[in-house]
Amino acid sequence: MVLLPINPDVDKEKSLDARILPTVVAIIRDFFIQKEKVLLYVCENKDDKGALPNRKFDQWFRLYNLDNHFKFDFVITNGQERYLNSVIGRIDNPYKTEITVACFELAEDNSK
Repeated sequence: MVLLPINPDVDKEKSLDARILPTVVAIIRDFFIQKEKVLLYVCENKDDKGALPNRKFDQWFRLYNLDNHFKFDFVITNGQERYLNSVIGRIDNPYKTEITVACFELAEDNSK
């Protein structure tokens, strides 16, 4: 799943659509019906703007009190490019440890 604006316009200020957050949360809750699934989201940090959506997702995660879910972050650096990554999954995911280890190995193996 990729969340992108339909008509990106860098010159205009974007208004906040109040339906975005409940829509994303509904999609995520439906997605996590199966406990083995995880959600990986990547915020490209082009022009140092990746921290904004990353921070917004963190805020949403805390706001919705997803106590039965885990979340962790990791960064992959490739020269000047940084990719901010986060993983969300259910606490009862039987592969939680393996997923966590794999993500941090991925970051270590691919950061230059």
